[in-house]
Amino acid sequence: MDVMVSSTWRSGSVSAASPPHAVRSVSESSLDEPEPFVFRHGRFEVRLARERDGLVIQYSSSGRLFGPREIIYRERHIEARHAAWDFMCRVIRCTDDEDTGLTQGRLALAWLQENA
Repeated sequence: MDVMVSSTWRSGSVSAASPPHAVRSVSESSLDEPEPFVFRHGRFEVRLARERDGLVIQYSSSGRLFGPREIIYRERHIEARHAAWDFMCRVIRCTDDEDTGLTQGRLALAWLQENA
């Protein structure tokens, strides 16, 4: 616990007293972009988000003791079907269940088409 508190205290980007959303600048915030499509399973998280120059898939995990999130995989796609396929593959990897992956891949593609 002391290590976590001291490392937060020493960090220049975020202070322990400020909320995490206060760090974003006005140029980074985007009101017109929809919330990302997120799938969580245990300590793993797969995120599909729209950015200006494409679609981003991010696969992350927290540490063994639920420490800070570490990005395991991050990829940018131009085509929606490639992003949905990649999302499906990451879900299959974290759940070891192909049916869940197929279902989430279809939901991700529907989300992409809805927010096109």
